[in-house]
Amino acid sequence: MDDNRGEDIRQSSSLFNSYKIQDFVTLYFSYTAVGCSIIAYEFDEGEFRSGSSDEHVAKQVSTLLWVAIVSNMFAIVSIVMRNLIYF
Repeated sequence: MDDNRGEDIRQSSSLFNSYKIQDFVTLYFSYTAVGCSIIAYEFDEGEFRSGSSDEHVAKQVSTLLWVAIVSNMFAIVSIVMRNLIYF
């Protein structure tokens, strides 16, 4: 009886650690996406206010937005994987 209880505690601890890691991964990708979106917006807004159209800035904005999209995709996959850990 005590052996099963100890095994349940180990499984619970292992599951909690898996959830904790998945939450950190999701948080990382979410904040990366939000940060890239904010920086891209600021670059684009600065270019709009100055009235100039710089190819280099447009390429940076495009790259930042692609990084944000990919980070969002990884965050979604991370959320799905977190929900599949238990099953």
